[in-house]
Amino acid sequence: MGVYEDIESGMYQESIPCRLVRINQKEASEILGRATDLLVVERVPRIVHGQMVKQERPEESRETVYLVVGPGEAVANTDIFYLARGSADKGIKAELVLSYKYFTHTELLKRAGIEEEEYQSSYNKVGGIIHLNIKEEALKHKKILSRVLFDKIKDCKTVIRKASSISGVFRNFEIEHLQGEKTYATVQKENGLRFAIDYDKVYWNSKLQMERHRLVEVIKRGDTVCDMFCGVGPFSILALLHGARVWANDLNPDSIKNFKESIVLNRKPLQIKSRSSHWNDQLEDRVHLSNQDAGVFLEEVTEAYNQGSREIELFDHYILNLPELTLQYVRHFPKIESRAKNTGRVHAYFFIHPGESAVAKIEEAMQRKVVSTQRLVRKVSPSKEMWLVSFLLGKTS
Repeated sequence: MGVYEDIESGMYQESIPCRLVRINQKEASEILGRATDLLVVERVPRIVHGQMVKQERPEESRETVYLVVGPGEAVANTDIFYLARGSADKGIKAELVLSYKYFTHTELLKRAGIEEEEYQSSYNKVGGIIHLNIKEEALKHKKILSRVLFDKIKDCKTVIRKASSISGVFRNFEIEHLQGEKTYATVQKENGLRFAIDYDKVYWNSKLQMERHRLVEVIKRGDTVCDMFCGVGPFSILALLHGARVWANDLNPDSIKNFKESIVLNRKPLQIKSRSSHWNDQLEDRVHLSNQDAGVFLEEVTEAYNQGSREIELFDHYILNLPELTLQYVRHFPKIESRAKNTGRVHAYFFIHPGESAVAKIEEAMQRKVVSTQRLVRKVSPSKEMWLVSFLLGKTS
């Protein structure tokens, strides 16, 4: 087999010629401090204990250790010989064997002829799941990539590949299992919180971690937040951590299930007094959950929050993070705004083509000019950008 096949099978190894010099363990520290002839290999100890050496003689003392030195012949004339005060010999010819376990995933894949840029941006880790999202031309490497990443990435339990585009109302995709356990329930740590994620049933994007943190920084203690597409709760639960009260909704029942599990996982940082390991009514003082269409939710939660009053009080923040459909749901706000007695702020994430005006899209949906800020969140592809527009809702005068 060649190098590529050896790595793919986990059998790859390299050998480095060296010599082993016997010394007394009591002298090891002094020699290490002064010797210049030692073989230095990253992540390999320079002292090898006797039981690790096949050439060890039964009569040798338990205090015998071996220094790993270069392969040269004149070991007896080196610093080691003199430092050991004659207890060293000319060295045992040996080979330092670096097995598959020794190498990092980057080192192995480079030896297999796969450059880092071919895969580094094509996978992300969610809890114990590594999600490969490799391009068509790199599919030929999916077996070796999944094997090496599974073996080398800490705490990895499963490797999958997205076998279809994200589609459907729940933003799911078809999963191809590549390595490890065939279970997709995991826990992701983010921004000091833990999120329960059924990766085959709900949508999660780790690339937005800093964006979530950045947005929630504008939410103050005591603010009210209406999260219309909450998913498993990355915005909402972080807002709870900041002291907000949250009304959250998602059409996907599995997202709401994971949201509840995540609240329970974060009882301590959220300072929730309930000791239950399951969701219960005691947890609904600061967070209110709904599982329905976002437009219906917006109308119902507005009426419930205002107890049927004609003149309504807006939430302090509305978060719309369903980029494919956000603009469609922004069109629900003019009706609510016409009854508002205060102001709130809408944070709308959506996709546009390069060169288009994000604010113009919002103004078209709202049918008026808006007081807003805008920011490019990320470039999804050469033809698609994700933007955030935050604009004032309600009476501004």
